Amino acid sequence: MGVFRIDRTDARKYKLTLAGLIFLGTEEAIASRLPHFHLDFLNKKGNPDRWIDRVSSNDLNYPNLNVLKYYRIVRDKIFATIDDPFELDKDAIRKSKTELQVVLREALVNMLIHADYLDKDNPIRCEVHDLYYVFTNPGTMRIPKDLFFIGNYSNPRNDILLSFFKKIGAAEREGGGGRTIYDFTLKNNFREPELDVDLQKTKLKIWTAFPKEAYTEFSQDVQNVLLYIRNNGYARMREIEKSTGLTNYSVRKAIKQLLENDLILIHGQGKATIYVWKHSKIENIAALEKMKSLLIKGK
Repeated sequence: MGVFRIDRTDARKYKLTLAGLIFLGTEEAIASRLPHFHLDFLNKKGNPDRWIDRVSSNDLNYPNLNVLKYYRIVRDKIFATIDDPFELDKDAIRKSKTELQVVLREALVNMLIHADYLDKDNPIRCEVHDLYYVFTNPGTMRIPKDLFFIGNYSNPRNDILLSFFKKIGAAEREGGGGRTIYDFTLKNNFREPELDVDLQKTKLKIWTAFPKEAYTEFSQDVQNVLLYIRNNGYARMREIEKSTGLTNYSVRKAIKQLLENDLILIHGQGKATIYVWKHSKIENIAALEKMKSLLIKGK
């Protein structure tokens, strides 16, 4: 299965791979090779001062916490944090938790297979908050971050570790996790996922809230204007006033703040002015990829 590999430089002896060690090994065995090895999970729902639930290496409640054990425990704990919305979608069908479970599982697996386990300074950590989930792993991405949400692009840090997750049915189509995450947020009209990458770490934030709820830094008036433009794609001043019930002054003030935060665009002048929801770079790339695909099929 790849847990052991032949060492052709040492009389073809079978030796334990690093992936096999961290995936199946005991805490003592892992620490002998990677003293800094640390896995962490924090449930911070309800905005507590610290956390309401934690899974962590070296915790007596979770002895011998290897990657497989961490994955199984944290997957179930993440799933348990999903609130049943009891909402009906546009086709009057009750929304299911299953789609969000798939998305969060993909993010969890992605964090674990792309982590740089030799890094001594950055955590491997999953966090649950009221409106979003955060997955952080040491190591920069090995593909441009914009391509992560497009899908079909993959360059895993550890192929053996990826194969283990495939064998237990936790990793599906290679390179498809990012697209699955983005399509879910787009379908549910949630604030788009955020991916922060630097030379030391990669952090993925998945929102499970509508833009109005997610942009808590805005006043209620600004949130109402934002949501109207977001849902309609574009709007004129009079339409926004009529829909939101806000005064012309309040709408103009909200528009100014949305423009300053680079969330909308302005086209035209005077009465012909329209305010347009600014599509993200991810949405633009996705549209371009779709257009290329259609052109290829047309040929």
